[in-house]
Amino acid sequence: MINNSLYGTNSLHLGSSIDPKFTIVQNEGNISIKSEEEGKKISFAINGDAELLTMETVDGVEVINLVGTTKIASDETNATYINIDEGGANLNLTGQEDIVVTAGQDVVVTAGQDVVVTATEDVVVTATEEFTLNGDNISLNGSGTITIKNESGQGNKISFIVDDETELLKMEVDNADGIIKLLAETKIAADDNTDSYINASEDGTRLNVKGADKVLVHAVNSPSGVVQLLAADSINLDAQNVVITSGNEFTVDSDFKARG
Repeated sequence: MINNSLYGTNSLHLGSSIDPKFTIVQNEGNISIKSEEEGKKISFAINGDAELLTMETVDGVEVINLVGTTKIASDETNATYINIDEGGANLNLTGQEDIVVTAGQDVVVTAGQDVVVTATEDVVVTATEEFTLNGDNISLNGSGTITIKNESGQGNKISFIVDDETELLKMEVDNADGIIKLLAETKIAADDNTDSYINASEDGTRLNVKGADKVLVHAVNSPSGVVQLLAADSINLDAQNVVITSGNEFTVDSDFKARG
């Protein structure tokens, strides 16, 4: 036990001159704290034996261990911190306001199962090239508004890609119009039955609206609600039975032909 002040010119050695020992060495203004015995650790504790942090070699790997739910926190506020909980299963990055992650090239976040990012205000991720999330399940959950922006300049887009290279959907500005584009014959389909979907033909000239059972078109603002079918040429109704039910009037403002 060391009481009061202890002064040394360059180093402090705890132990005998021949046994491995704990040292604090000062060299040209740099201070090194060393545990020189093989397999031993350096431990930082408060309030007697309450360990906060340990430094040791585990299976040949140098490790700094945070004990329990010890936080690495800002000196200004304990509400901004890094810590680990759930028996070491969860790593928490918590910011009182913002969490800012910045990389010169790629930001890569990888998880075996879930990636969970929680903030009371903003989560900001900035990369000059790519931002990548890799995991079995990736969710964006917000109690208010979730916004995804591409602010890198005019003519750029946001793309959604599966199977590494298959682009399904992209968002961009085309001739001053904001457009969500379905690539090739990508379908917007029901999760329960993919036979109900909207898609476009390969060359984009045809829009397909298909229901596994029915396609219902509603104008709910009764009585002024109107469903209009407008075509530059023809409207074709092809079915075994075509039924038109009018609760009031059925009006045709043109020549009308019926063939049996």
